[in-house]
Amino acid sequence: MTPELREQLKNNQNFDLSVDKGVLVGKVVQNSPAELAGIQVGDIIVALNGKAVTEANDITAEVAKSQIGEELTLTLQRAQQNQKVVVRVGANPGASNLQQNNN
Repeated sequence: MTPELREQLKNNQNFDLSVDKGVLVGKVVQNSPAELAGIQVGDIIVALNGKAVTEANDITAEVAKSQIGEELTLTLQRAQQNQKVVVRVGANPGASNLQQNNN
C-alpha cells in the first residue's frame, strides 16, 4: 500500500484503516480460491504463511511457488480486526486459456 493510498483511505470516513503495511484487496474473482476462502474487497492482507507482505508481488510469488491443492494461510485486517483465512491454491484459469490459444 503506497503512502498516498494509505492517506486517501484514512481520509475516507467509510474506510477504517489501522495498519501501515499490507496489500489492499481491490477485486475478488467469483468462484476463485480467494472468494471460497472468504476474502472480501477492502480486506488488507498483512501476512502470508506468517511472513509480512507489503506488495502484491509478495503474494503472487508465493502462490506461483505453491502446488495446486496446497493451503496458504493469510492474515487479513477487516474492520480493524486481524483474522486468518486458509486459501487452497487452485489452477489459474488464465494459464489454461493461454495454452489453448497457443495450440
